[in-house]
Amino acid sequence: MTESQREAVAWLRKHGGDGMFAADGVLLAAGERAPFMRSTWNALDELGFVEFYNPSGKGRGRLRLTAKASEVGAVPDHVLQGRQDAMSPHPMTDGYEDEVAP
Repeated sequence: MTESQREAVAWLRKHGGDGMFAADGVLLAAGERAPFMRSTWNALDELGFVEFYNPSGKGRGRLRLTAKASEVGAVPDHVLQGRQDAMSPHPMTDGYEDEVAP
């Protein structure tokens, strides 16, 4: 298992252990976009740490951790936060910072 795969399992565990794929192929879990590529999830599926499923049989699929994922050790929060920060280089704002009151 690569370090990136280990971090992906830890990220998904921290975000509820289950997610769905958005139209652009990025995994969404607990309201956040995963900072990992689809190829990482595919590799983890082949290793047995996650599984793809689709309960309704239509639309985009879902992904969840398997029991084997419990074997993966913890990853420090600062490592996961660094990945998330890399995905969104600009802090979220409410859009009013540049407006000047009349």
